[in-house]
Formats: sequence, C-alpha cells, structure tokens
Amino acid sequence: MILKIGEIDLCISEYKEYHTERFDMYLSGDIYNLDDKESLEPGGEAKYLESIAKAITNQEADFERIYGYYRLFIVDKEISSQYFFSDNLGSQRFYMNENTISVSDSFLSLMKGIGVDKIDRNAIAQLFAWGTIADGKTIAKGITKTDSDYYYEIKDKTIIKHSKGLKRFCDKYTGHNLYDFVAAECRVNKGNLIGARVTGGNDSRAILASILKSGNKPETIITGHAGNPDIPISKKIADIAGVDLVILDSDEHENGWIEKSYDFFDGCFDPVLAYRQLQTVRSLKAGTRLLFGGVGGEFYKNYYINPFRDKIIFQKASVRDVVNKVFGHNTGCYAWLSDSILQQTKGLEKQILELFQDKLEVEDDQLALFNHAGFYRLRSTFSDITNSITRDMIQADPLVDPRLIRSIADKNPFFLAMAIWQRRQIHRDYPALSEIETDQGYSMTVNPIKLTYERIKKGFFWASRVTARVRRTLGLKWKDITQNYWDVDYAAARQTDAWLKCFQICKDYEILSKKAKEDDIPLACTGIIILLGMNIEGMKNGA
Repeated sequence: MILKIGEIDLCISEYKEYHTERFDMYLSGDIYNLDDKESLEPGGEAKYLESIAKAITNQEADFERIYGYYRLFIVDKEISSQYFFSDNLGSQRFYMNENTISVSDSFLSLMKGIGVDKIDRNAIAQLFAWGTIADGKTIAKGITKTDSDYYYEIKDKTIIKHSKGLKRFCDKYTGHNLYDFVAAECRVNKGNLIGARVTGGNDSRAILASILKSGNKPETIITGHAGNPDIPISKKIADIAGVDLVILDSDEHENGWIEKSYDFFDGCFDPVLAYRQLQTVRSLKAGTRLLFGGVGGEFYKNYYINPFRDKIIFQKASVRDVVNKVFGHNTGCYAWLSDSILQQTKGLEKQILELFQDKLEVEDDQLALFNHAGFYRLRSTFSDITNSITRDMIQADPLVDPRLIRSIADKNPFFLAMAIWQRRQIHRDYPALSEIETDQGYSMTVNPIKLTYERIKKGFFWASRVTARVRRTLGLKWKDITQNYWDVDYAAARQTDAWLKCFQICKDYEILSKKAKEDDIPLACTGIIILLGMNIEGMKNGA
C-alpha cells in the first residue's frame, strides 16, 4: 500500500490506518505502553494512538512511556498540523527535505521525488571515517533522517522540531526488565509467526531466553560461511530450546545480488553486507511478522567503555575523549580518496564534538557518557537496516532501547565484564542455555567457581594479546586472531560488474583520487564505494 498525503510519501511499509473525527493516524509497526495493559490487548492500539495524538497536540506527551518499534504519522484535522516521529530507538525513521517540506519513509523515493542531483561530500567523508553518517545527513544533499530524540510537526509550510524530553543515560531506569520488553512485543503479536536471530555470542541468546520464557517458540536463523564457529553453537542452542533453525550459506549469491540488496535496503546501507539481511528476511517462514535480534548487547558488557583502556580508573574522561574513542578517525592514511573528501575529513572531529557536546555533557557518570555516545553511533547504522526490513516484518532489538540501557546506569563498569548482565538474564529466563559455550569459548554460567575459572582464563587471553602487540611493535613474529568473515563477501563483490562500474563512478565524481587503483582500496571499503556509485547512478537516471 502506498499512501500519499500532500508532499508526504509513505511507501516502504504496510501502514495501519486509524481515523477519528479529529485525527488521521498511520502506523508502521507496534506501539504500546508497558504500564497500560489495555494497549497490549487486541483492539487497544486504536484507543492508545488517539490518546497519544491528543497528548502531542496539547504538548503533554510522555515519550518515556511510549514503547514499541514503530513509525507514526498523525494528521490533526482540527488545527491543520501534521506530526511524525519514530520509536525512541530510532529503529524506523523518516527522511525529509526541509526546503520542499517533503517527508517519506523511503530515501530513494524522496531522492527521486524531489529531484536531488547533488551528493553531500561531508556525509561521504563520515562514511569513510566512521563507517556511518552520524549527524543525520544522507548521501543526497539536503535529505536528512529524523532524530529519534525528537518529534516533528509540519505547520504553515514549515517543519518544526520538538524535543521528546527523554531522560539522560545516567538516570537509572527501574520500570521493566529485558523479559518485560520481549514479552510485551510477543504479546501484541500473539498469533503471528516470530523469528529470532541466533549466533555463537551471548546477546541473541539472552533475547531467545526471554522469548522462550514468554511461551513462544520462534523460528531461529543464522547466516554464515562454512567453517563459521557460530553455526555449530547455534545448532546446540536450537536443539536445547526445541526450535527450528535455518542456516543460510553466505557463499551463495544469485545473479544481480548486489543490485537487489541495494534496492531492498533503500540505497542506505552497504549492499554487500546487506545481502545477508535480505537472505534472512526471504528465508523465514512466509507470514513472519516479527524478527528479534541482539543488536545493542555491547552496552551491557563494556564494549564502549573499557576502564583500563580509557584510563578512567585514574581520571575522568572528557566529552572529547569519549567522542574520539567511540567514533575514532580512520581516513588519514587513505591516500586513494580525493582531495575534496580528505579536506572534509579534517574537520570531522570538531564537527562531531559540536554535534554531541550539549547532549553528552549532561551526563555525570562515565558509563552513561560512553553509552550515550555509543548509542548515537550505533543508531545511525542499525536504523538503516531495520527501517527497510519493515517492508516485510518488524525487527525488534530491545537491547538498543535507551530505557533498558539506563537500567545499568548505577553499575560499576568493572562488574559488567565477562557478560555478567547477559549471563544473569539467561540464567533467570531459560537456564538450560547457560552451559553452552559461546564463540569465545566461555559458558554463560553464573556458578561462582566456574565463573572465577573463566575470569582467570580471560586474563591469560588478554595477557597473550598484550604480548602479541609487543612482538608486533618490535617487528617479531606474532599471531593475528582477527576473524574477517566479511572479507569473503567483499572479495565476491569485487568480481561483479557493479564493483567495476561504481569504482569508476566514484573516480569520475571525485570521491576517489583520479590515481586510485582497485588494489589500493581495502576490502572493507568495497561496500561503501558500491553504495555511493549506485546512489550517484540513481541521481543521474531518476533524480
């Protein structure tokens, strides 16, 4: 179904429509209040949506109490205003152009609809520097993504940005736990088929444990190349949980796989990596409406904050320190980029600091400061995937919800090591999954004796890594344990006509240096170059 409301184009998802005397409401996904059981029941959504619409127009909406995975557009016929916004995770976003007052749930549709024919070189510099566009820009000049910290109003031919008033990451959340988040989403999808991603890690396992506790048996799925250690672990998990497991071989590529991946993911995400996501959506049982994932588990196990690496056991990290550690800066050695892109990269540190300074300096706790910065970085990437998956189903990643992240606000980072948070979730919700080893060779047990042994084992591992780093610095032989599973996909992409064509386009448009050769480009940058080339080609042909 395609909805056209003035300059508003809603075309990427199926929308549920609700109409009252005053409001027209268009909803993609699920929306509810965990503290309002009626909103979780069949028929409760319409009443709840109307209450949200009234609260927004009266500027009384409490977005901290609005849960779910959704994209919502509201037309207030009484005061001739329109409102649009996404869930607090940013899992579903809108794209907009403020000059033309145009809004769409599809980047490609908006780009072609308003005739964008210029690339945003600053956004492209961010892609090469950080692997993502952090400030809400897109590759197309003038098109931006909505920010999930805000809701938007169209009034008098102007787009107005309103803060949702969300709480700081250092403000502890005590409302609900992971199981409550998962069980509620399962409840509003009662009778629908449910899927769940599984890997050899602990994040997806924690989600699966909560799904099983809620009484649901999802179809599980994993993609990977032959020899990927995650696959046998996933088989053990599926056997113990008593659920079906779909294993997708990432080595299999159909004709035109890059082009199909680009189209499905709306020209917003690396089409090489995205192909696995497309395979996942295709391979689940027909009619599957909900797909759970474990994105966001890094917040609960010190991925963004490392007490020793960041030296915060000795001193407090500044906002500048945090931004630099979370985002990094990788383009200084990319001599194969054009001068115009390299020039843009020089100001990125200042740019990202100015963008997040006001948002981050409100945090008075180190864990919250790092997690808040990590949230902005992760959100800018994962929403490009989840937004497009809504063509077929809802992707639910509860671990990314800012409220759940805030549930660990009072934790000492030292005591989140060894995935303690995930271990406790699994032990509480489905303990039979605790003894299966992860891809790193550790169990998910909470047994004190075994946990102490695994801490010691982990200590020896880190000691070996320090030794390897010293040997590398001294020019001695050392063992590299980095597992680059994506390189196989990128190598396959390099054999396609799409790569050759996009590589040349990026040279013609001075994204790459005129002197750049294919062998100069690291495999990891293959998908970005294809993405840029295909978007530029789209601008020439239809924008």
